Amino acid sequence: MSKVSKTRAMVFCGVDVSAATLAVAVEQEGQPVEQREFANSTAGHKALIAWLCKRKAGVRVSLEATGIYSLDLALALDAAEGVEVAVLNPKAVNRFAQTLRRSKTDSADAQVLAAYSRRMPFVAWRAPDCEGLRLRTLSRHIDGLTVQHTRERNRLHAARIGFHAALRSRGPEALTGCARAADRAVAARGHSTGPGRRRHAAAVRTADQHAGDRPDQRVATAGRTCPAITGDVGAAVGGP
Repeated sequence: MSKVSKTRAMVFCGVDVSAATLAVAVEQEGQPVEQREFANSTAGHKALIAWLCKRKAGVRVSLEATGIYSLDLALALDAAEGVEVAVLNPKAVNRFAQTLRRSKTDSADAQVLAAYSRRMPFVAWRAPDCEGLRLRTLSRHIDGLTVQHTRERNRLHAARIGFHAALRSRGPEALTGCARAADRAVAARGHSTGPGRRRHAAAVRTADQHAGDRPDQRVATAGRTCPAITGDVGAAVGGP
């Protein structure tokens, strides 16, 4: 059900989302296009909603799905009274922008999204449920641990290669004894990554427990997130 009465005056808003800022454009009948910029933070989201709602009109907001940068904003807008939000596939927005022949800047992109809100059929975004958000957080955590573990393994490998290359230049006698000592030092560093591996395994088990009886949302082995989790969350925010 729509959150905005069809009899109310409407404000059409487009938000171009980046990691740090939100470029915003607003179209309202009989008014020039307004543009503002807000921080992409909790305080910035509140300021944006207050700015939109001061018009005493229904608000429809369109933004592109940009993963981690857009989800928190979409959740804040969806929770606001009198505001509807659509999270769009970037390819659909790009095709629409080509018909307008606008330049490629943040402010221009925001105007394209505002025009999209006004001209195109509006499909309101559905926020993921609590379980989906928990899985999203866990999958991020697992991905972070995977990156960290891979980085440490690469450092260990580079250290071993570097030790042996340096020792070769000192002759075969130095190589044997020093190489053993170097290998022991590198192995000791390798053992220090054990807690990281255990944290990784624990995170995977926790994610699987949250997935419960839904095998399509379970986390795969080897520290990789099952595509079904990423896909479901991506669909929930309106994109891949």
